[in-house]
Amino acid sequence: MAATKPRIGYQSIIWDNRNWITASSEDTDHAAELVANLQPGNWWSPAWAALTAAVYLYVYPVLGQLLGLNWYFRDWDAGTAAAPTGWTLSGTNATVAREAGAANIKIGAYSAALTRVGTDCCLYQAALDAEALRGLQCAGGAWIKASVASRAYVSIYDGSTRWTSSAHTGGGAFEWISVASAAIASGATSVLLEVWCKTGDTTIYIAGALLAAGSTATQTPHAVSCDYVAIHGHNLKTAGMTCAVEWSTDNFGTSTAAVSWAPTVDTTQWQSFTAVSKAFWRVKLVATGTYYQQPRIACLALGTALELPCWPVSGFDPYNRAPQVDEGFSTAGGFLGRSVKRDELRNTLRLECLTRAQFIALDAFRLHAYSNARPWWLSWNFGDYPAEAYYVRTPKGSRWSGPLDVGLLVRVVSLPYEGVAEA
Repeated sequence: MAATKPRIGYQSIIWDNRNWITASSEDTDHAAELVANLQPGNWWSPAWAALTAAVYLYVYPVLGQLLGLNWYFRDWDAGTAAAPTGWTLSGTNATVAREAGAANIKIGAYSAALTRVGTDCCLYQAALDAEALRGLQCAGGAWIKASVASRAYVSIYDGSTRWTSSAHTGGGAFEWISVASAAIASGATSVLLEVWCKTGDTTIYIAGALLAAGSTATQTPHAVSCDYVAIHGHNLKTAGMTCAVEWSTDNFGTSTAAVSWAPTVDTTQWQSFTAVSKAFWRVKLVATGTYYQQPRIACLALGTALELPCWPVSGFDPYNRAPQVDEGFSTAGGFLGRSVKRDELRNTLRLECLTRAQFIALDAFRLHAYSNARPWWLSWNFGDYPAEAYYVRTPKGSRWSGPLDVGLLVRVVSLPYEGVAEA
């Protein structure tokens, strides 16, 4: 196989959001972890009844988010007339309910309808790690629709100080309402994002909320650039499915296909397309003709491929190596749809002749590879060699070596990894 610069798809935007992760997503029917999961034997699968129409996996990326749960009010585990999952309702006699009317939705399928009844009320959620925010500035925001002026506000509260936004104009449309804090208190044990309905009884509608580090809360969702989709551990060919990646600018009132294809095998599906930066993404599955299996997907990534500035060397040859594999099923007997290498079969990704600038440019990937327990995608060149794509992870505790100076400020770095799947 000719040596080419490797391309590593590292920016998955179907991971559940945590502080430093670059984006988040939740499908409208299934948690994101079931779409891009960590555990062999887990998979996402639509209900049989859904196969009579197109099935969608929705992706709404948010950058730098500090709210860990249900930021666009998809989940209502306690019921449609109780606080949405991850949120708390405060205020005597106040009510909150799931709203599905198209005119009152900004992101996804629902918004939260918050109603004041005699007393000021709010819907709030705490940041994931208050201690990490001590001494830092935060910014928060939410899309709010209100028909009465000076009723709807957004606040940040650290237990001692509350910073409050300017009010919604009451113009009857969604407005992005945001606020920035000063330094969070040094003893803060919680940092809350609050959405308020004040000074008069009315109902407001709340959509994509955000709490982020820094001075600016940019409106949700954020545009991210994507140029590939990768699907592994699936049976889409056998299940008779066609696939597409679509983007939108208006919450899928309209949509545009970035790429579409019909899988011809049940092995890794790599599809690259012209990069485009958008805020609303989805993967579309359509059943064609007669199907005999319910479609399943174990791993799905949608994002931007990173081209490393140096070749992997030192005998790295994932295509020609022939390791032992466990075929088809996990140790618990669950469906895999892929070959899984044994844990002891490991290798090293070694990058030589890196300049200081090239080494620094790898920071995002290096952080993802050893600080994030989630797997990543490795390919020599997935555009030309789609069958040579690997779904790999770094062993627990692994770190990049070096960098080792080998003269003229040129560096060598390496990272142990283990292959968990191959085409």
